[in-house]
Amino acid sequence: MLALAGMQVPAFALQRSGADTNSDQRDWLVQQVRAGLGSGRAALIDDALARLQRLAPNAPDTLLASLEVQLYRQQNTQAASTLQRLRTSAPASAELASAERLWRAHQGAQRSALQQARLLATAGRSDQALAVYRRLFGDQP
Repeated sequence: MLALAGMQVPAFALQRSGADTNSDQRDWLVQQVRAGLGSGRAALIDDALARLQRLAPNAPDTLLASLEVQLYRQQNTQAASTLQRLRTSAPASAELASAERLWRAHQGAQRSALQQARLLATAGRSDQALAVYRRLFGDQP
């Protein structure tokens, strides 16, 4: 028992549930995947994505992270398959909406705008890059 402000609280009541911990781990791994994508660090991408896929292979956030990596690596066939899995497993999810926006941004004329935004960001012209990203994605992540 722990004492909080004079009250006795069982220690187990203060521990986070396994589901919360799993969700926190997945969130952190998704951020690691995105950090790797942003920095071009393949080892970070591969490690974080592999751990994420072992932790929750069919979770919408895992599928979205997989799609991001596949599109980054121009693995369009695998990306299309991953998008279809996400459409089937989480049809009304925020992750699916993000995945659809990302998929469209990697197609046709929008692809060149996305490349331009990445180049601007790499060159340190963040305001211009942000304007292009907003044109492509609005205020949605």
